Amino acid sequence: MLPREKLLRMGPSALRDEELLALLIGTGRSGEHVLSLARKILRMFPMERLSSVDVELLMMVDGLGPAKATRILAAIELGRRLFDREGRMIYTLEDVFDVVRRYASSRKEQLIGVAMDGAGRMLGVEVLAVGGKNVVYVSMRDIAEMAIKYGARSMALAHNHPSGSLVPSREDRKLTARIMRFLKEMEVDFFGHIVFSEEGFVVVEPA
Repeated sequence: MLPREKLLRMGPSALRDEELLALLIGTGRSGEHVLSLARKILRMFPMERLSSVDVELLMMVDGLGPAKATRILAAIELGRRLFDREGRMIYTLEDVFDVVRRYASSRKEQLIGVAMDGAGRMLGVEVLAVGGKNVVYVSMRDIAEMAIKYGARSMALAHNHPSGSLVPSREDRKLTARIMRFLKEMEVDFFGHIVFSEEGFVVVEPA
């Protein structure tokens, strides 16, 4: 039974990982069935890793062009956003790390904002800025827009270090101080700023 027919008859939960992925891809290529392509992707990027690959890395799979790769990443991001809207509670910076750790494998620095209500319930997670391998810049306007969008009463910031280092730079600490001042002016509580890698996180203290 083909994946589409199986889904229609039995529902999406009945499909194996490669069948769900095959539906997203849509078609294979000459000489390679779509299910074979889906299995190849999962051999290179198991499910626990697939959620954190970028488009350049995904397109390294032979037979996977930009159209198919972006379709997969769009579906993953949609799933993330649905999960992020479930209202999980943020009590500590460890909870913030649990939310953002999926970004740890990125080869570029990314600054992620986590918006919360007054009770600590998560309202949304967004990548606010993407930089190079060693530095990321963010506009205070982007932080303001996220806070307003979610009606945030509190915000946490986090950014990954692709090098794996958990030592905040002076620029990281200066950015923390700048964000603290800016959020105070907006009357939004500053929950904290962390730098993280796949190994863990550290709190970035203001300069």
